[in-house]
Amino acid sequence: MSQAVPVSLFLTRRALCPGCGAPLQLDMDSSEATCRWCRETSYVERRLRTVELEIQAGAEPGSFARDTKFIPAHSIAATGQAEAACPGCGGAIEISNSQDTAKCPHCGSAAKVERRLVTTEADHWQANDDNHDLEMFKAGKPRDFDKELYWDYAGLDETQKHEFLDEWNDQRVRLLLTADSTEARVAAIAEMSAWRTINPWRERMLARLMRLAGDCEPEVEAAIALRAIQPNLYRGHEGENEIRRAVFRAAGRALFAGNPSGMVLKELGLSFDGATLKLMMELMDYAFSNGSFDSAFAALRAANLSLDRAYADRALFGEVMLYRLLYLKPPMLAWALGQGHHWSVEDRYKTLRFVDDCAIERPELVPLVREKLGAQQSFETFGAYRSYLDFVAKLITPLGRESALHLGVFATGDGERPVGSLDDLRACLAFLHPLLLDPVFEHTATRCINRFITLHARHELPPVDEYIAEHGDALPWRIRQAYLHARPDSKLLSPFEFQNMFESNEPELNPLQKEVAEWDERFREAWRGKDDSDAEAKKRYFALRDRLVEESDQRMALRKQEWQRQQQQREQNERDLHEADIAAAKQQIHDDWKADSIRMLHEQAAQQREYYTQYGDETYRKTAERLERQAEAIRTGENPPRRGPWYSRLVSWMLRRD
Repeated sequence: MSQAVPVSLFLTRRALCPGCGAPLQLDMDSSEATCRWCRETSYVERRLRTVELEIQAGAEPGSFARDTKFIPAHSIAATGQAEAACPGCGGAIEISNSQDTAKCPHCGSAAKVERRLVTTEADHWQANDDNHDLEMFKAGKPRDFDKELYWDYAGLDETQKHEFLDEWNDQRVRLLLTADSTEARVAAIAEMSAWRTINPWRERMLARLMRLAGDCEPEVEAAIALRAIQPNLYRGHEGENEIRRAVFRAAGRALFAGNPSGMVLKELGLSFDGATLKLMMELMDYAFSNGSFDSAFAALRAANLSLDRAYADRALFGEVMLYRLLYLKPPMLAWALGQGHHWSVEDRYKTLRFVDDCAIERPELVPLVREKLGAQQSFETFGAYRSYLDFVAKLITPLGRESALHLGVFATGDGERPVGSLDDLRACLAFLHPLLLDPVFEHTATRCINRFITLHARHELPPVDEYIAEHGDALPWRIRQAYLHARPDSKLLSPFEFQNMFESNEPELNPLQKEVAEWDERFREAWRGKDDSDAEAKKRYFALRDRLVEESDQRMALRKQEWQRQQQQREQNERDLHEADIAAAKQQIHDDWKADSIRMLHEQAAQQREYYTQYGDETYRKTAERLERQAEAIRTGENPPRRGPWYSRLVSWMLRRD
């Protein structure tokens, strides 16, 4: 059965998408979960750990160690099945989907079932010999795609065309990775397009290109960012989401080694989705931890670009950020809190519970969170404010309750009389009064009570008079002064000399606040001093690309002319051969016709001689001699046989027959 992830799971990061950090809806009957933000599919992994004490009311602030670190999602191994081993003796324990605790049948130890989401581990990153393949490609003769494109492409169906173009892009990548000069590298992918389908080899090559972009000439860096990375993030082809995921998986492999390319990071940032933000935050944290401010700042710029394009996802980003604040280091805190205008948490009560958690795990963070998330929520009815105070009472820490009390106030505008039962107002005053004796709550509770007194000045609220009458001069001077200002003629309080009620709202900064402020200033200086070196590099790249493309077009035009000349020559040769075959066939027909004519004349002459022998008539002999002379004339060519229209028809029929 599907259910919302409990808030408590955010602290252990077991209910967040390992691809982008967004909260997930888990199906307890399934081991798979698909993120609605970055579309990453992950698996629920179950493990056993020793039972830990639950956080109880009154826990000391700062008493819990924080050892959680951001781990790149690609480095977390996955398992699609439950592997449960006793944390005490290591023996196997069978657990069910609905089971939260387990007891070891071997040693009797109690264990808690821990569930987390992990991404799949792609084994194709290790099982390959790409270096050897590239060496073989460099030593061999590349496939002539241009010639095939000119002659054969038009005859392919749609699927074959996609396969052809993908293989063409593959060769562009191989040419770039094996080229020795800047011009050859830029020329290799100057006209590269997006892949239509992705495979393990292409994903690995994307990682290689990203690593190369961080350590190459600016023109090559721009070529990789704009021709290899950008098209595969933006272009809409079948399987677009899978290709985008492959780009981010490749980035997770490539960007944590060496110096990441600022141009590549920018393209990743412009292609906003949940995976962008997760990757940029991990990269920032990694770079800051290793003292690489330039790399961290490049990732910060990319993250800002993604946030500028993600207004519709502000609430979801707030869900991602909220519980990360507990674990962020000062540089990351400065950035995350500085981006507060880009994210928000729709559930106000979740924010207040988070402040309560901060008071336990990281109390020095509370002032920063209150400053960035501290827009006060107003309640316009006594009943609503009473319910809010009931929620405040259930929070664990005094600092958490005081923060919630500060961030939720009763409305005191000049509108109509407030709606609600006066009994609810009495209950609110009864809740707030004991807090006046606690130094943590004194000033906040005083302000809350004074808001009711200010409202009492415009509308008659008998419970306020009852409250003043009950406690009288024992109330703090600020409350007495506010009441006498609202009711100067009241006899419920003794008059006294009014004091200045102005109080500074700028308490002394704690060390974390000071460090975050220093990083804020450093970021501002970096923005002010940043020159747009990317623009100059791109300008040089475009100039080089345009020249190389023009030269390539000229070479292609010459090749096309040569191909056309060769084609014309082949066609002329075929025509000449065909005509020669026809002439030979006609000659053969003519020769056969002569032979048949001579044979027939000899046969007729022989017949005439037989008649001459039989009848002795000279006419037969003379006819025979005349026929023989005709046959001899035809043989020698002196008198060829006569050919009428029927002869042409006969020749045509025989040629068609052959």
